[in-house]
Amino acid sequence: MPGSNAGLRFVERARLDPGKLMLYRMRRDVHVQLPPDSFSVSLNILGQHPSHPWIDQYRFDITRGTIAEGLTTAPAEALVTLAAHLGGDNGLELVEHLVRRHPHPRMRQTAVQAMASARGESHAMLRLLEFAVDDDVESVRVPARRKLEILSAGPSELDHSPADS
Repeated sequence: MPGSNAGLRFVERARLDPGKLMLYRMRRDVHVQLPPDSFSVSLNILGQHPSHPWIDQYRFDITRGTIAEGLTTAPAEALVTLAAHLGGDNGLELVEHLVRRHPHPRMRQTAVQAMASARGESHAMLRLLEFAVDDDVESVRVPARRKLEILSAGPSELDHSPADS
């Protein structure tokens, strides 16, 4: 989750020179890729497996030693947002099912965000947020709690223009 301690530990400074191979282990190694002195081409080869859409990849804030943001998006995540906005009642039912039952937290979080953008402050949305704040995983629980707090606070003065009065 962004802002979380990444447990980074400096090991070495290395340079990718012509003919050099560097191997980074998934979920263990992190590297900073600085620009080359002159034009060059390097290949970043990642293995492909059906489970890989659910393996998270991150960008790190190395000065703070924290996770800056998640970079991974599975194709199904975009479809969830489309279902929430364009799928009618069946789409919303599917999205709600994903919030409540999908085994991967990233999909549950995506479904909560999709429902929030499609349904705003509806009663069903509030119930779903209340469900999500009890999720076992922080990356689902914390954004749901923030959204629920914002909605509970009600409209702010910034939400009203003079024309609304």
